[in-house]
Amino acid sequence: MTRTYYILYLAIILLTSCKKYLDVGSPDTQLTGETLFNSDATATAALLSIYSQMESSGLAYQSFLIFGTASDEAVNYRTAADAVAISNNNITPDNGPVTNMWSNYYSYIYQANAIIRGVEKSSNITPAIKNYLLGEAYFIRAWCHFYLLQYFGNIPFNTSTDYRVNLAQVQEDANGIYPKIIADLTTSSNLVSSHYLSATNNITTERVRVNKAAVMALLAKVYLNAGNWAKAEEAANYVLAQSSYSLTSNLNNVFLKNSSEAIWQLQANIAGFNSYAGGTIQPTSSTPTVISLTKNLIDSFSAGDQRKINWVKTTTVGANTYYWWYKYKVGQNAPSITEYTMMIRLADIILIRSEARMELDKLSDGLADLNVIRLRAGLAALSTLTKEQLRDAIYKERRCELFGEFSDRWIDLKRSGKINTILGNIKGSNWVSTDQLFPIPLIEMLRHPGMQQNPGY
Repeated sequence: MTRTYYILYLAIILLTSCKKYLDVGSPDTQLTGETLFNSDATATAALLSIYSQMESSGLAYQSFLIFGTASDEAVNYRTAADAVAISNNNITPDNGPVTNMWSNYYSYIYQANAIIRGVEKSSNITPAIKNYLLGEAYFIRAWCHFYLLQYFGNIPFNTSTDYRVNLAQVQEDANGIYPKIIADLTTSSNLVSSHYLSATNNITTERVRVNKAAVMALLAKVYLNAGNWAKAEEAANYVLAQSSYSLTSNLNNVFLKNSSEAIWQLQANIAGFNSYAGGTIQPTSSTPTVISLTKNLIDSFSAGDQRKINWVKTTTVGANTYYWWYKYKVGQNAPSITEYTMMIRLADIILIRSEARMELDKLSDGLADLNVIRLRAGLAALSTLTKEQLRDAIYKERRCELFGEFSDRWIDLKRSGKINTILGNIKGSNWVSTDQLFPIPLIEMLRHPGMQQNPGY
């Protein structure tokens, strides 16, 4: 798959390298060239290029840097002004990492839209492959809009490759965006299959292209954050009923490529790296130069929690103790590829169902799901909790289970309604309530006169 990724990555770059942000350049004829969608192979590779870009840009790792330091997961040691501003929750609309994040997400959306248009118009793609590619593109579009909504609030929902249409697209709030995300994922779930496909569209054990379980897993997350507990439970039920997925008993195996817990991963594609995060965040000295985990996070683990033992590395320099994120064990220049970047995994879905069931007053069922995660971590099962106690226990378990993964902690803090209290106590005067939304990048405000900036910026 790597060779195919590379070939079409170059093709996509030729077509889109000058396109930035929502205003992605000249008229849409550039990305609808007949040759790109003339065969199963080239159309597939165009889609796979988006996955490749997600990994090569460090999408998951950059999310941890930004939202880990903006929340209570990570301590920043970088001296660059933009990194310090994120850590201090003093972000301005011209912040480089935040602008790049916005740009990357809308670039993936643009490319997904181009693939939807090109594949739909093509008469040369095998029907079954056409459906699968469309399903993947709808998933990618939904994925990106979901996270943009969490980070920026009111956003444009883009479905076009016409720059004029995108320039005129208005911002919508969650009430407008969630139904569109759900519609994309519903469409996607009807187009992809339960199998994973290779770059040549054969069934494979590689879990680096989304399948129906990945779509339903994201749908569960979307419904949870939209407050539709019944639908969140229903979507999670589908995933948890699939025999292909199981929690690994050995926590050191969770982040291996194609682990039984992986629902969707990004394949290694950078020379000398396994996962982007592992190749970047592994300590090269005893003193951090990028980030470390906060003492607040470390203190949240219960005694005997095997996740702290297996997923946190400790170094001591003089009187200072530093805690490292150690879910990925492999650094640079390993002799083989054994780890992939985890995007969606089973433990998250179990905890999503636990929370949904709790909110539906199915307390015993929600507690049973929670205890599955606790027992795997080497902790005792909990019993006889009130609804509020169970809610608190679920959020604590999510923190200890999912720390450092994408931006889960940030999103959880917002959904819990406790972000102002928790981060206000930790960040002090650096935190104000409007910090829970990031600023719309300045360049977008200049390009789009109708764009409204978030409060506080």
